Amino acid sequence: MGSDVILECQGKVKDERGFSQNVLATTVRANSVLIAKRCKWLGQKISTAREDMRKRAEMTIPSDEVKSESKEAERSSSQSDDEEYDIVPSNPLPAGDNAIAADRVLAAEIEDDEEDDEVDAGKSPTNEQASTSHLRDVASSNSVWISLQHSPQAVKLLLEYCYTNRVQALGQDAFLKASKFPNPKDVGALAAKESGPVPPFRKHEWPDGGAPTVSLHLALAGIALAEEAHMPRFSLMCEVAASKLVDYSNVIDVLAACQTQQQQTGNRLPLLRKAAMLDCVFGKRYFENPIFKNNMIARKDLVIPSVLDGSIEVFPTNLDSKEVLKKKEKMQKEKKQIFDMLDESDRNKRLFERIKQRKQGTVARRMEVAFGQDMPKIASPNETSRARVPPPLNDRRGTKRKGRTSSGSNTSKRKRSQSRKS
Repeated sequence: MGSDVILECQGKVKDERGFSQNVLATTVRANSVLIAKRCKWLGQKISTAREDMRKRAEMTIPSDEVKSESKEAERSSSQSDDEEYDIVPSNPLPAGDNAIAADRVLAAEIEDDEEDDEVDAGKSPTNEQASTSHLRDVASSNSVWISLQHSPQAVKLLLEYCYTNRVQALGQDAFLKASKFPNPKDVGALAAKESGPVPPFRKHEWPDGGAPTVSLHLALAGIALAEEAHMPRFSLMCEVAASKLVDYSNVIDVLAACQTQQQQTGNRLPLLRKAAMLDCVFGKRYFENPIFKNNMIARKDLVIPSVLDGSIEVFPTNLDSKEVLKKKEKMQKEKKQIFDMLDESDRNKRLFERIKQRKQGTVARRMEVAFGQDMPKIASPNETSRARVPPPLNDRRGTKRKGRTSSGSNTSKRKRSQSRKS
């Protein structure tokens, strides 16, 4: 199955500095069968272009009179060319003069080449352009040409999505968030895992760890193309990828693109605007930066309404609701856990420092510095402590003698006192 559709992309994508990129090739080839099945918008354009080609071919079919006139004109032109160049058949040479015949043939070839060079040198650039356009028409006589007001890079992303139902350059998060997984309660855990979307690689084999490899402006161009082509899943994938690429240098462009898309198609791009507001405007307090303020004022027609809508979406309307209170308690609990972990780490560091300072080598070095080398060294606790030495194995000492009990001692004292009295 070859590519029978040529998409002529006339749009451009901005780079990180905001300049439009010029590409060398603006045409992208595609297969009409797959494209028409996956993208109804492009399928309608292909059918319309084919109908126009058929009508144009019917209108340009020459009649019999025109054909006869063209044949007569060709004959007259050929006769005039023959008269102009005075073509005369060469005289045959004898069979033995092969060397002379070869020299004459070579001379004739050289003369013909010189004449061809003179004719080529007389051609003008307009003739060359006409010839190239003629070759383009001949080469693409069976192909359908469709003009799109989008960049070639964005069109290639759309074609990759149509062919494989995924876009590797948009990242793993975009693929997973835009995919629909079956409910494990309905089909089972194993069946739900096996019947989910098919990724291009395993998690650790995604390029750049699953992060998007496209630029932010290319992701925004993909959103615009997906919205025009009525492909919401592809638009969501581009939106998730763009939300991962928002930073201080492009947050103004993101807010303006969200407002423009909302005005054109009604899609507010909530994930992208939420990422811009939480990660940049409020998260890093960019609203206090004078450069951000100046850029916002310069594009106030689009940025200020987007900032207001984003603030409403980010902040809840009822701060006393149960969900907000639960989130607040959770945040306080997490903050307390973080502080406890920091205190525990500081406590362990101080303990290790004390143990290090109490080592015998450290104490001896300090004593030597304080009192000099004549000061006797302090014996270590291991040397001063006397451990009990176990008895030898062949020790024949008898068992211990039982000690006198308190009752026996009392009776002996009584007997002694009685004998003294008597």
